[in-house]
Amino acid sequence: MADSPQGISLHDFLSRLKVVIMREQSLLQQWVIAEISDLRYNRHCYMQLLEKDTAGNTIATVRATIWHSTFLAVNSKFQAATGQPLANGLKVMLQVSANFSEQYGLSLNVTDISPEFTLGDMQRLRREIIERLTREGLIDLNKELSIPATPQRIAVISAAGNKKRNPNARAVRYVAVFNVAVIHIRGGEPFPLSPAFCPDSRTECRYSRRYGVQHSSYPDPHCRS
Repeated sequence: MADSPQGISLHDFLSRLKVVIMREQSLLQQWVIAEISDLRYNRHCYMQLLEKDTAGNTIATVRATIWHSTFLAVNSKFQAATGQPLANGLKVMLQVSANFSEQYGLSLNVTDISPEFTLGDMQRLRREIIERLTREGLIDLNKELSIPATPQRIAVISAAGNKKRNPNARAVRYVAVFNVAVIHIRGGEPFPLSPAFCPDSRTECRYSRRYGVQHSSYPDPHCRS
């Protein structure tokens, strides 16, 4: 009878893997491009970093952490350059080092960020959206709509967290009805704009397109779909 194989404990096996990872110089202070997902902050900043293929399928994912002292500097640097804090859906270039734990597995420690990369990606996305709207004949739809002398239904389209998105109190004297929508632009296929954005209930609603995957609004019941 052949001798049975001699095994080692799982902890010993993972300890060997940890030694290999921690000694690999190419896994230290490396700049990595990824999309932020599941971002949460509880003194330290935790997130998932992921990569998608051209079809939108996730092909790589890993946990990442920005420790408290580093997060203050990284987030301030990013916000000063881009005008917004770190958020889900942003494509970023981060300086990371690999970390491995026998109990928790592989993760990345983030030590720096390149805001210039995200700015360039935002400009590229804006250019692609404009080009697509132009090809589909949608770029000038708003210009074809007439503006009434006294607008009574106003839609405010703004990024989430924008302190100026709530209508100014001075506008109340015009007896206007405000429809507020929070828009999250994260890429994806276009879909019809909500009827909440129709400028006048007597005007046929024109369906426009925007690019995003998250949408919430307060629809105007008087607006025809």
